[in-house]
Amino acid sequence: MLRAAIVILVLLSASSLDAQQTVTGTDAPVPQTPQDTRPARDPKKPKDTGTARIRGRVIGGENGVPLRHAVVNLFGEDLQGGRSTSTDENGRYEIKDLPASRIQASASKGGYATVNYGQRRPLQPGRLLDLADGQALELDFNLPRGAVISGRVTDDFNEPAVGIRVSAARWSYMNGKRQLVPAGMASSDDLGRFRIYGLPAGDYYVMASAGNMNPFQMGQSDAQTGFGTTYYPGTLSTTDAIRLRVPPGGENATANFTLIPARAAKISGTVVDSTGRPVATGWLMMVETSGPGMFNMSPGGEIHDGTFSVPSVAPGEYGLSLQVGSDSSPDERESAYVPINVAGVDITDLAIVLSKGSRITGQLTFESAPPSDRRMSAFTMWTHAPDPSMIFIGGGITPRDDGTFETRIQMSPAIVSAGRMPDGWSLKSVLQGGVDVTDTGIQFRPGEDVDNVQIVFTTRTTTVTGQVADSQGLPAKDYTVVLFPDDSSQWVPMSRYIRTERPDQRGQFLVKGLPAGRYLAVAVDTVEQGQEGDPEFLEQMRSVSTPFDLADNEQKALALKLASP
Repeated sequence: MLRAAIVILVLLSASSLDAQQTVTGTDAPVPQTPQDTRPARDPKKPKDTGTARIRGRVIGGENGVPLRHAVVNLFGEDLQGGRSTSTDENGRYEIKDLPASRIQASASKGGYATVNYGQRRPLQPGRLLDLADGQALELDFNLPRGAVISGRVTDDFNEPAVGIRVSAARWSYMNGKRQLVPAGMASSDDLGRFRIYGLPAGDYYVMASAGNMNPFQMGQSDAQTGFGTTYYPGTLSTTDAIRLRVPPGGENATANFTLIPARAAKISGTVVDSTGRPVATGWLMMVETSGPGMFNMSPGGEIHDGTFSVPSVAPGEYGLSLQVGSDSSPDERESAYVPINVAGVDITDLAIVLSKGSRITGQLTFESAPPSDRRMSAFTMWTHAPDPSMIFIGGGITPRDDGTFETRIQMSPAIVSAGRMPDGWSLKSVLQGGVDVTDTGIQFRPGEDVDNVQIVFTTRTTTVTGQVADSQGLPAKDYTVVLFPDDSSQWVPMSRYIRTERPDQRGQFLVKGLPAGRYLAVAVDTVEQGQEGDPEFLEQMRSVSTPFDLADNEQKALALKLASP
């Protein structure tokens, strides 16, 4: 039955993203103890190729016309780099030689809203497809026309505001906080007009961010006025902002508003290297680190003879970052990162001291015998700051054939997370001098080399599978399951102890690689994107969750009921 053809239709009406799906071939009753029953993979076969294929058709708009040059993307645990193709003149596509894998599929085309398989609401993650060897899967997409928000932005003299970033934003969760996150953006033209297209239907807040009053201005400036992030219909406060609603394929052309002047601040100071010598030349970059402008980067200011000046900076929270030195001589590179809060007052005499990074050396180790048919370069890691909103100056880790590695990291602490690795392996722990720093990060003083790091990999990978029953006791086919630790101190952004998953086409969920520990599991109708990182949401879910313990290498099967928090 696994080799039977499956027909899955992702049909999205013009008025909503509720998916009407028809599954045949494997729509069997959900077993009481679901397990990963896919056939074992041939170890000699490259894991990103196989004998399965997916084909189908992409149509769009109210009339369901075939969409030419639409892009279909596939992502999965065994699809390194993913797979993609485009549709022909009849809207048809086919992707062959796929491995047995759990995959995500999406379709997109300019002017239309992107659709993930199994998506019922805008911005909702899609569902997974469990693809077996030799399986032929028919997957069709119906893309709704993208909505449009357009308008005009003027300055305080009612003149066109040219080159202003205008965003259509929605409330969403990011880094554990609910904030306005842009869903689309555009720049105003010479008449101050803008047009943001390809949006999913829904409610949006329109905001204009000028950043630096003149982001391309060089050198010194006496400018004292700029513009704060202004929300439609013309306010600096999200409380007073007004939502704009757009229907599927519709256009709301009422977003006309005036930027609110705000006193611009000048940031100036000195930059010295780790020996105290003034930095002769360089460039200071600025990135907004919180709020709706957090995706915006400004050129900052030029460093000349150890001094710098950044003119006309609008109010907001920023991170100043700079790095000097040659890429060809990493031992000579020095860097600094300074968070600042700009509130309309000049910041003078800001002293920035560069520091040398650390040379991190160590060894990959394995709880069981290392894979004999794989080079150690098949295991890759990446480094990042504990705070995901922080600009991190670091690098990746690719080991040598003997399992040793060396990398340069400019900032402490540095979290090591797993990247690519052979099938069946997972990162167990990161040790510094024998101390587990997997969650706290590698610590070092400026310029200090660290030579006692072990990165431990294991094949003793945990697996949590399950099924969910609805209020009538029947198997639920569409839901979101959240697995999170019982220990609330681990409810932090990017926590490796928190996972969400949606079911495959059989209504089952599968989560691999959670660390051993005490967990809570809850199944809900839907979870806002990123909401699983919000401690308030997790605390609310605690009372309706099912507790369970997970040991190393354990395969746990859960039977959950759809919760109504």
